[in-house]
Amino acid sequence: MRWAAWGWIPSSSALVPLSNSSEVTLIDDCARRTPACSSHPRLVRYADELRNQPHATIVLNHWRRPVENLRGQLRAGLANGVPVWVCIFGSPHADEYVEEIRHVQAEHPSGHLVRLVFSDVDLGVQGRFQVALGVKTRFIYIVDDDVIFPATAIEQYEQHFERQLGIYGVNGHVRGASEEKAGWVEGPAKPVRVDYVCGGWFLEAAWLHAFFREPRGTTVTGEDMHLSYTARKYLGVETYAVRFKRDTHPESSYPVLGTEETTTTPAMFALRSDLVHDMMASGGAMPVAVSIGTLVFLDCAEKARSVLSRLSCLSAGNCSPQIVTPVVAVFATLGRPDVELRQAASEICIATSCAFTPTEICHPMCDSLRPVEYFELDPGKFMGSHGTMSLVSGELLASSVALIASVRPQVILVASHHGLIRSVAFEAAALAAVPGLFVHELV
Repeated sequence: MRWAAWGWIPSSSALVPLSNSSEVTLIDDCARRTPACSSHPRLVRYADELRNQPHATIVLNHWRRPVENLRGQLRAGLANGVPVWVCIFGSPHADEYVEEIRHVQAEHPSGHLVRLVFSDVDLGVQGRFQVALGVKTRFIYIVDDDVIFPATAIEQYEQHFERQLGIYGVNGHVRGASEEKAGWVEGPAKPVRVDYVCGGWFLEAAWLHAFFREPRGTTVTGEDMHLSYTARKYLGVETYAVRFKRDTHPESSYPVLGTEETTTTPAMFALRSDLVHDMMASGGAMPVAVSIGTLVFLDCAEKARSVLSRLSCLSAGNCSPQIVTPVVAVFATLGRPDVELRQAASEICIATSCAFTPTEICHPMCDSLRPVEYFELDPGKFMGSHGTMSLVSGELLASSVALIASVRPQVILVASHHGLIRSVAFEAAALAAVPGLFVHELV
């Protein structure tokens, strides 16, 4: 293992044992210690099942799109030779979907590989990710209900994965600080690193635990962004877009139809923009697309105003310690939001022209998106109204390291009293290991 900008990553991208190996080891250790485990029929049978799992599982999710989409995806999924789980959550077309699934289970030669996961409750866009936590295979491929994937999808993705660890999909997006710098990356011939991919996600099943490391802002949209953001922040894992190579398998070609339900609407873009604000503050959402000269860590409005008063040195070019523009404030919401601190942080941004908008393809409403003027860390979102100091400080440190590694400032100013924010700032700067970074304390 080695340290990367956003976490620990394997030193080699070569394929490693299945993600369920630790569970098998646990049962085997118990069996060696006591006959109670070695002779327990359920434990013995379960361990054997884990050892004989295929290498991947496909998870489909169908809600409103035509049953023809499910029909094509089921057959393509089974042609991959792996289990196919189908999630039906609160769907108005549930009866049609279930009928198709039962037909395939009964008539298809590999129908026994199909599993139905059904609920009357609409679990939103993240429900399939919750279900996928139960997968016992090493890899998982989670697919939207309007995506065409071939009979060789798993094989192709595994080949990419063997060359480069990562989350893989066909179409991705790179954010930018302006509409001109943002854009879709649609099915490139070779893997291209992106901020996130849409429609389908191939990854190690164990990585899904990072997805649930932080709460999702909404169950309506944003699962694509959240997956790549948490993988980058906690695992050091990047996301890649790459198209499928054509194959001649008869199950690789099938039609899919859409509906009026889509994320490409002004309302959804605005909502996703607000989600990105939270991700930006916690690091890893947009790793290379914005230039920030100085991050200043604050713990109160008084310190923010002190920093603001010092910015007059910029015009004279005699700032001590060094300040490089633009300057962006970093502070934490510990309890009730500090309105005065937010206002002072905004004034620092205005004085150094720091504001930028993490942009997607949002025309014609890009100008109405809320710009980033400061980074407000919010450890409270992880635990509600309760949390130990060790948990709060750990979350602040993780977010600060990821933030510094993401925006790669030239200077960090610590304008904080002796306390948690001061300690986090110095520790995070050391752990982020940004080349040439200067760290100063304002007293």
